[in-house]
Amino acid sequence: MDLREAIKRAQKRLKDFALEEGNFIVGIYKGVKEVEVKGRKRILHRILNEEDGEEYGIWNTTVLQEELRRQNVKIGDRIAIKYCGKPEGKNYHDWIILKDMEEKNGAKNLSI
Repeated sequence: MDLREAIKRAQKRLKDFALEEGNFIVGIYKGVKEVEVKGRKRILHRILNEEDGEEYGIWNTTVLQEELRRQNVKIGDRIAIKYCGKPEGKNYHDWIILKDMEEKNGAKNLSI
């Protein structure tokens, strides 16, 4: 990538992932970005959406972070993230994460 392309990408903002129950995204996990909001540092998880080629940011939550850790998601992994809303009577955001895994014989597998 040349410097012109790099500067265009650098100034491009992440699109917000809409927190609407049932919303999902499939793409490549690009890692985290630290952002300062009202004097506080917050974490955005970056996903390159395979559908539109845009990079989306999903604000970190404890449950999201734990699911990413549980699935052992690393930068470059192909994943699907689904927002399940807030469970009734609870005060947290629920997520489902699937990680695309390739077995040694070349067959595809999903880690759940």
